[in-house]
Amino acid sequence: INSAVSIVGLTLPLSAAVYQYSSANPSAIQRLADQQVSTSGFSAVFPGNSITLFVMETEGADNVPLSITKTGTGSGNVSASAGTITWSGNVGIGSYSYNTSVVLTAAAGPGSTLSGWTGCNAIAGNQCSVIMDSSKDVTATFTLNQYALTTKASGIGSGTVTSSTGGINFAYPAANTGSSLLNYGTAVTLTAV
Repeated sequence: INSAVSIVGLTLPLSAAVYQYSSANPSAIQRLADQQVSTSGFSAVFPGNSITLFVMETEGADNVPLSITKTGTGSGNVSASAGTITWSGNVGIGSYSYNTSVVLTAAAGPGSTLSGWTGCNAIAGNQCSVIMDSSKDVTATFTLNQYALTTKASGIGSGTVTSSTGGINFAYPAANTGSSLLNYGTAVTLTAV
């Protein structure tokens, strides 16, 4: 017989303590060998006229993992209201007691904007709230700001204006304005000939 089992609040795989009462030994509850429980479930044999109890302990302190990934074209930092996040590049890892509430706060870097969160239980502006009732994977996306550069030509002469980034290229007086959208921090050289 196959039966669905729902396990909430635990990180699998783990070992379950097994206790059984059956007609084979009606005077005692027997402690059987531990049962391995994986993400795909488990297989066990239950004798007729028996009661079997599986005991899986809830998460203890510091063992529900939280993973934070910073992504996007921009830059920024993410801090947590509780615990310690250990960063390696753009990935941060922390661990918490089961059901702990954690608020993550994002601070965009210079010329960047926080454009969104994923994996949160709730979002309020630059803050992401998670309840550590299971493993959490959170992503903060930072976008590099873009700014418009506009160049105008005037006077009674003629000439051509170009930009080193390739976005501006016009001949005056046939045209007197050129513009380009550039990422924050981009160095541009304008040339008029």
